[in-house]
Formats: sequence, C-alpha cells, structure tokens
Amino acid sequence: MNIESWVVFCAIWTAASLPFGPNAANCVVISLSNGFARSLWCVAGIAAAGLCHMAAAGLGLSTLLLANAALFQVVKWLGVAYLAWLALGLLRTKAPPIKLPRQARTAPLVLARRAFLISMSNPKAILVYLAVFPQFIDAGAPLAPQLVVLVPTSLAIGALVYGGYCALGRVVGRLLASAKRRRRFQQGIGGFYLFSAAGLAWFDPRRA
Repeated sequence: MNIESWVVFCAIWTAASLPFGPNAANCVVISLSNGFARSLWCVAGIAAAGLCHMAAAGLGLSTLLLANAALFQVVKWLGVAYLAWLALGLLRTKAPPIKLPRQARTAPLVLARRAFLISMSNPKAILVYLAVFPQFIDAGAPLAPQLVVLVPTSLAIGALVYGGYCALGRVVGRLLASAKRRRRFQQGIGGFYLFSAAGLAWFDPRRA
C-alpha cells in the first residue's frame, strides 16, 4: 500500500469512526459512571469486535472482490451510497437530548464484553466494515502485507476516537445533552460523510 492509499484510508476510516453511535455512547456512559481509566476497557472491547469484523470483510468478501472486477465496482458504489445515506440521515434527523444514567462500578472484563457485544450487534458497524474496508485491498498485491498495514491503522484510529470519547466523557455528556448542540455535531459529521463518499467514489486502489 502506498502513502496516498493509506492517507485516503485514514481519512475515510476516521469519518466512519466519529459519529456518536452506540459505541461512543457506551464509552461516555462508562466514563461518567466508572471513570476514565476503567472506561478504556470499552475501547478494548470495541477493538476486539473490530478484529472480528475485519476478519470477515478482509479475508472473506475481499477475496471475492479480488477475483471479480465487476463485483468490486458493485461493492464500491454500494459503499459510496451507504456513506451518502449515512450523511443524509445525520443531516435530516432531529437529535433528541441524550440521557446518561448513573451506573455502579463494573468489573473491567464485563465492560469489555459489553462493548464487544454492542459493536458486534451494531448493523452500521458491520456495514461500514463490509462497504469500506475491502475497497482498499489492491488486487495486484499480496493480501497479507496489506492487512498488516490496514488492520493496525484501523484499530489505532478507533482507539484514538473512542479513547477520546472516554477522556471527554463528562464534557461530551453535558455538551450533547442539548438537542441543538447535538444537531450541530451531526451536521458536521454528516458533511464529513458526504466528503468521504465523494473521496471513495474517486479513489481506486488499482489506479493509485
């Protein structure tokens, strides 16, 4: 994978990780109730789920994509459409206030398991991995070296994003408790999604 492909992947993967969804909400709640240090176990659980998603997307679907150029284009444009659909959903949907309940302190492994299950059962997370991850597999290069770059990069981006939600848990909880502020947050992320959809439509790992 060349540097251009890697930079585009980082930008799009960051866009996929930023929206305030079930994983982020769980990180905020646990940070509020259990503290920052313990909330990092949620990040570990999300990373474990990410490895499962990438194993399915990178080793399963991508194998078919590498063997079939037409199927590659179909999945690519499904990915573009999905990112655009997410953007429109964020731009159009009204954002109600977030309720952040207090919880008793929970064992670290329980927190990791809960975060893992939330991520594994989140259909948006599954679709992001299936729609975006295989796009950056180069048919003309061996698969293993590409995964050696893509997997750690995606995990690092996820850890930074969700670690950020944990670190800013108390602040984010107050900030997004207002429907108006959450609406602005969604509009910003929605615009980022539209930008990412355009980037994915233009990008072709075989051309880079």
